[in-house]
Order: sequence, then C-alpha cells, then structure tokens
Amino acid sequence: MKQLLIILVFIGCCIQAEVINNNNATKQEAWHDNKNRYLSIEGDVNGDNMSDKIQMDISNDGKKLVLVALINEGNNSFKQYILTDDLESNYKEIMGIRLLKAGTYETACSKGYFDCSLEGNLSITIDFNSIEFFKYEGASSIFYWNNENSNFSRIWISD
Repeated sequence: MKQLLIILVFIGCCIQAEVINNNNATKQEAWHDNKNRYLSIEGDVNGDNMSDKIQMDISNDGKKLVLVALINEGNNSFKQYILTDDLESNYKEIMGIRLLKAGTYETACSKGYFDCSLEGNLSITIDFNSIEFFKYEGASSIFYWNNENSNFSRIWISD
C-alpha cells in the first residue's frame, strides 16, 4: 500500500506534455502540476536538426541546482554543457525551464531592469530554439546557442 501511494505521488508530480514546434514534436516534462514550468525539455537548440536535451538536476553533493544542456552529436552521443550551477538545490521548487521558439525578444534593460549601457542590447534576435530559465513569477533569462563561439550565451529578459 505504501509503495502504491509513493507511485501515485510521483505520477502526480511529473506530467508529460507534447508540444509541436516548427513541425517537430518536442517532449517536455512538467514540474509538479504546472504545465508551463518544466524540469526537462527536448528540442533542437543549436540549429543542426537533431533533438537536444536540457534538464535541471541536483549536483552530486546535493547542494546545487544545475542546468545542463546535452547537445546531440549524432550516433547517440551527446556533449554536455553546464549552463548554470550557482543556485542552491532548494531553488528546484521555484525554478523552471521551457523551450522558446526562434525570434526577437526584449531584454531586461529595455524594460528598465538594468542600465542599458551595462547590459547592452534592447532586444536580441535568436536564430534557433532557445531555453528560458526562470524563477516562478520572478527573474528570467534565455540561454541561446551562439555560433560564433560554438557555445551557449545568456541574456536576461526580466528581473
């Protein structure tokens, strides 16, 4: 009986959702009962037409929340990128990720959150799907693939 209760609680915690994005199915795993806040997502985030995996994990020592991108290199091989690992593990309850379509986004400085002379751009155009990393009803940033350095860059879109 206790095992059945644990299984039911786990099933209620994580809900599967399918999102159609640019004619490609994108799998996103919902966090708790919030269908807009995910702990893992799949989709092409570097423009190579292969599905990549992005997930929030807890560090091996259990102390940090880690955002990891696994970029598909083909032949069932993935290259790991640590996007951020500077949050305490208890943030897992209030943080989320979701896949954003390619497009133009206003930055936090354009909304008055930062001094634009320090932050830079008023908006950013992103050529590929990207990763929104956000605190529920709080700060939000986008991790996007930067072809110039073959790595991810980050821009804040709200504070």
